[in-house]
Amino acid sequence: MREIAADAGINIATLYFYCSTKEQLLFDLLINSQRQLADGLREQIEAAGASWSSKLAAAIVVHIRVCAEKAFPTTINRVDMQRLTDEHRATYLAMRDAYEHELRELVRGGIADGEFRPVDPKLTTSRSSGSGTRLAAGIARMVR
Repeated sequence: MREIAADAGINIATLYFYCSTKEQLLFDLLINSQRQLADGLREQIEAAGASWSSKLAAAIVVHIRVCAEKAFPTTINRVDMQRLTDEHRATYLAMRDAYEHELRELVRGGIADGEFRPVDPKLTTSRSSGSGTRLAAGIARMVR
């Protein structure tokens, strides 16, 4: 925690005031990033045109932007995940899964309207919160 405080240019007491443990700090970073992804997704979809392609394009832009801005929290791996308490891990995974569900619904809508090729929406958007590039590449393969 001392190293984190020093890197952030703050006093260790200030860091402990806001975060009592490294695990809490990790959790806060992950939840903040997941909220930014979810909120940005909803805002951009609402602002996008009526087509599924425009909605999906807006979703991809948000996803890649947040992944680029928040490189660490959006690339959590299994080792990092094990550092979370069971309760924090469940909270994070529920948020991630809800976000991915919203992405899958965009794909399903586009398929149903004939705008996208039939693909497996879950496979296309799986674990998208880990990689903006992977999401963009998967989506590019299915758009007509």
